Amino acid sequence: MPEDPPPDPPAVESDAVTIARVLQQYGLADDSLESPALTLEACDTEVSGDTAVATCQGSASTSTFTLRRSGDGWAIDTARVDRAR
Repeated sequence: MPEDPPPDPPAVESDAVTIARVLQQYGLADDSLESPALTLEACDTEVSGDTAVATCQGSASTSTFTLRRSGDGWAIDTARVDRAR
C-alpha cells in the first residue's frame, strides 16, 4: 500500500499581510490611548529588502510608517500621523 505524501509545509505570510497585521495592532494600541483614535484604512506598502514604508489613508489623517524586518515579522521604527485640520 503506498504511503500518503507528507503534508504541505505551512504557508508563509507575505510581507504585505504581515505588515498589515502589525499596523492593525498599532491602530488598536493607539485606540487605548487618550488621543483621538487613529483609523487606518487603505495602506500602500513598499518593501525593499529588510525595510518597508507604509502610507495609510484614514478618515481624518494620513499616516506614514517605516518598518524593519524583525525575525519572521516586522517592527515599526517610526510613525508619523498628519491629521486633517
